[in-house]
Amino acid sequence: MATLSGIKWNSKGIDAGNGDGNAVSIAKKAAKKLGCIVVVSGSTDIITDANETFLIHNNAPMLCTNVGMGDVLDAILSVFLSYNDSIKDIAYATAILPIAAEQATKEYNDKPASFCVKTFDNLYKMTDLTLEKYIKMVKI
Repeated sequence: MATLSGIKWNSKGIDAGNGDGNAVSIAKKAAKKLGCIVVVSGSTDIITDANETFLIHNNAPMLCTNVGMGDVLDAILSVFLSYNDSIKDIAYATAILPIAAEQATKEYNDKPASFCVKTFDNLYKMTDLTLEKYIKMVKI
């Protein structure tokens, strides 16, 4: 996002790396420049279209341990985008994976493979009620 926004950043392959700058500001700048909704995943997820911004404070650090979890988030977002492209719905969609992962962490905090399987089980069982109960979303 930083590169797309014209901000110097020290990326590491596909990983974000380090750089100077406020992640929310960078995401907003990218959204405005590209004319789209931008989702930046991390310990706090940022969802913005440059006019509205949501933060998702759900997180499970073990998501970083299992390769491909970003791809899972991409798939979830793609499904939601095929149905509705409102920023609030995309914010809700962004919260689904970390909520499922938080629940898996309760049982498998120190077993990455078991955590991954339990996260997928939780995704399968996810309901609107579960999402509403556990989502930690803030509009800024």
